[in-house]
Amino acid sequence: MNKKIMFGVLLISVFAITLVSAGLVNYLSNTSEIDMKISSPILIDNMEGDATAFGGETKDVSIELTNLANAQIKGRLEVVISNEDISLDDFETLTAGIVEYVDGTEVFSVSDVDMKTVGGFIESIDDTVTGEITFVTTERTFEILETWDAMISLNFEDNVVGDYNVEVTVIPTA
Repeated sequence: MNKKIMFGVLLISVFAITLVSAGLVNYLSNTSEIDMKISSPILIDNMEGDATAFGGETKDVSIELTNLANAQIKGRLEVVISNEDISLDDFETLTAGIVEYVDGTEVFSVSDVDMKTVGGFIESIDDTVTGEITFVTTERTFEILETWDAMISLNFEDNVVGDYNVEVTVIPTA
């Protein structure tokens, strides 16, 4: 019986030492923590365009992009236009224009960029995914608090019908 009591006292002692050391470690380390939410540095806002169009018409989609980070951001714009049976032949012309502002002052502008042609502003065109065409621009630098006003003009061929969707994303680069 003495062995059982000694074993019980030993077990309780080990348990007590474990609890005290766990509390002591936290007390001695003086640990504190903070939770952080990291958001995209580029705000894509005010995307607007006409919801209804007819074949043969030109429709404009406008987008505003702002660098909210307190740092330069390098990246590429990715524009995805989707429709069930989309092809580049759906468009008579497909152009873009961008005006860049820093502190409200225009620092760069480009207009009538042919998005159907690789070179210059358009780095690549990918039409291998069924139902969408992806346009990727060359790398750009977004200065601190720089704002871009971008306009994409979709000039549809006369015989085009369907539901088209335009999506713009900024892909940061290293």
